[in-house]
This record gives sequence, structure tokens and C-alpha cells, in this order.
Amino acid sequence: MAYNEMFENRAQEIVPIKAERVFDSCSDKDCLADLPVTLDCGVLPCQYTMVKCKNVWVENVSIDIEPLNFNRGFYSVDITYTFRVELCVYEKMTSQPVKLYGTAAANKNCVLYGSDISTTSFSTAEEYNSINFDSCTAGEDIKLPTATVQVAKPVVLEAKIGNYFWGHHHHHHHGCGCDHNPPPPPPCGQQPMPLGNQGAEGVEMPNPNTKMVYLTLGLFSVIELSRPVTVLAATYEYTIPTKECHNISENPCKAFDKLSFPTDEFAPQTLPADAETNNCNCGCGCN
Repeated sequence: MAYNEMFENRAQEIVPIKAERVFDSCSDKDCLADLPVTLDCGVLPCQYTMVKCKNVWVENVSIDIEPLNFNRGFYSVDITYTFRVELCVYEKMTSQPVKLYGTAAANKNCVLYGSDISTTSFSTAEEYNSINFDSCTAGEDIKLPTATVQVAKPVVLEAKIGNYFWGHHHHHHHGCGCDHNPPPPPPCGQQPMPLGNQGAEGVEMPNPNTKMVYLTLGLFSVIELSRPVTVLAATYEYTIPTKECHNISENPCKAFDKLSFPTDEFAPQTLPADAETNNCNCGCGCN
């Protein structure tokens, strides 16, 4: 019996409930171009000339919320994404790949309305928050809203090898300084970080001939600001599910016989007619 049939003749009751109200939200499609990858092993040996990104995922999201002084109730949300990257690098196209791991990071900012409140709530219930908040400018009388970030698995748009300063000098390419017959690279964990001249504060700066991996990622995200509120809602009496729990105790081959043959898995899908005439609007350098 459907729930609407079960409850259509039962009297409703108006009760207050606690809920997280979303005051503002936004969705975005970001193209994060030329993100430098920090390899776990230090630097990429210059013998490697090709790279493919085998896998990438969001490892951590850090959020900082700050109220806007000139617009009450609005907040600046600064987001730092940390990506974990799995790479395959090659000396040449026909050589065996070497698997390397690293991390990359990207920043994003947006302004959302989160309302304002000056009261503080205390509860015996332990609250868990997986988002890291660290606001250094908010006053003690300003109670920050809760920020939530939902992010899909990143899409790898491009992976390439460039020099350390490649992304900071109009994409100029420098020679890697390799010999014509370079020796085999040391084990990845023993690869040192080559250093160049000292910077203005006496800190060793990376050699401009150092090779690095750069990624361009596509990222879909949804960002929300919410606060706990008390609202009135119509409720029905408590109920117990009518569906019974069944255990799979029969013969596995008999259970398999009940499955339909997956015809669609063996039938190649054709392009829909409307898609064949549709213009390419992917925005990713389509031909």
C-alpha cells in the first residue's frame, strides 16, 4: 500500500521541528587550468617526456568564511580544494610507464547570503562537521553560518610536463638540461629537489630547469550557506514499514536464473538523431 493511501484519511498535526535552512546556494562549473602537481617523490626526473593522468579525486576541502562589512548578512566563502593525483609517466611513447603520486591544490571564492544572528545555541547532542572553518576576521558577536560544499569527481581535461616557471612566464619553455644519454633516475623516494640561486630572503629557489607536471581539471560544485531554524510542519502518526525483510538463502544458481538477460549491455548505443545536428558547445577546444 502506498504511503499516500495509508495517510490520506488520517488527521494531521502541526509540530515544530529543527531543520537546517539553506539561505543561499550556488552551483558552478570551473575549469582549473595548469595546476602544478607536487609529487610525493620530489621532482620529476628529466628523462620523462610524457604523462597521463590515470586518476584524480578530491582529497580535502578547506573553507574559510568571513562576513562582508559593507553588506550585512553576506559572507565571503574561500574554498581550497586539495586533489590527490595518480600519474603514469613515460620516457617515450613505446616505453613502460612509471606510476607516480602527487597532490595539487586550487582556490575558489564566492559571496553568498547567510543571514545574521547574534545568539549562541548549546546542545547535548554532539555535532560533527567535516568542513574545516577558520575565520580570522569575524568578531565574537557574529555567528557564522554553516557552509557545505558538494563536489563531483574531477574531470581531467589535460596533463602535460613543463618547467617549473613554465606557468609563470607566459608559458616560455626552457631546455631541461638533460644529457643526450642520461643515466637511469634514482628511486622515486630518493630523488632530491634541485636547487638554484637563493631568493631575496636567502631561501633556496627551485631550479628553473626543474620539470613539473601540470593538470587542467574540470570541476562541478554546489556551495550552500545554512543555519538551524525552527519551523512548523504537518506530521502524521508514527508508522512501521509494511515491507518484510528477505534473506537470500536460496541456491545461487536459481537466483541467477531469475535475472533477465542484459540485452542492452551487448547492443552498441547509437547517437541520438537530435545530438547529431547539435552544435559542439562543450567549451573544451572541440574540433
